[in-house]
Amino acid sequence: MSFAALALSAEQLRTALQATTGKDLITSVSLSVPGDERSEAAFIKSVLWGYVLWFEACQPAGRHLMNIVRNSSVEDQKAASRAFQDLQNLRTFHAHNLLPSRKGDEYKLNQAKAWLAQNGGADLDWGRCTDSLCLGLAAALDILRKHWSRVTSSSEDAVIAVQTIFEALEREWEPHLFDGMIEDVAKSLSLPDFDTVKYRDSRLQDWRKITELFLDRTSAEAAVRRAIFQEMEQKFGAFPHLGNAVI
Repeated sequence: MSFAALALSAEQLRTALQATTGKDLITSVSLSVPGDERSEAAFIKSVLWGYVLWFEACQPAGRHLMNIVRNSSVEDQKAASRAFQDLQNLRTFHAHNLLPSRKGDEYKLNQAKAWLAQNGGADLDWGRCTDSLCLGLAAALDILRKHWSRVTSSSEDAVIAVQTIFEALEREWEPHLFDGMIEDVAKSLSLPDFDTVKYRDSRLQDWRKITELFLDRTSAEAAVRRAIFQEMEQKFGAFPHLGNAVI
């Protein structure tokens, strides 16, 4: 039932934003839900579902909502941030190869293990872990919804709040928004198995700077597409036919 509480809080936040902005600022999560099992597998499914919900489906609107909370209640901001940070630590712990010999990895390992010990007990009760995770995330989403409802409680305030979030979203360029552009160019240059994410991460800041040069988002996207094509064509463009020569 704890996952049901999380799903309900997510839907309530999505509905609240849609009702005030007229747009679906929180997208759906395509991952399968964990179900009612109280196993390690169900817990990991809950971690992954929660991660996609917050770090993908809720963004970039989620960051703007967190700014609203931060400006209103330090206590609420800390509580929500803690829930999202715990989620990120647990996802990293279960999805990546963390090496104790690396300082950054060691910290993430220790944080995840401490959370599991605190919430799962000595015998590591996975059901309790799932409950703590989902209820904590549900509470964090409820905090966001509470503060959004506060700043949109009057018609005058709502106009300003909605305008502000639209302006913030217009300036946002999530990393994954560039992936489709890269994939299109890679396909046109016949680059099978191209690591889109790795290439995107190496060029992300430069592309975001390009978007800042345009007032219109459509024009900015067209410019970035052109830049990506020119960069990749220059680096990976097809060689002329050289027979059996070794390049």
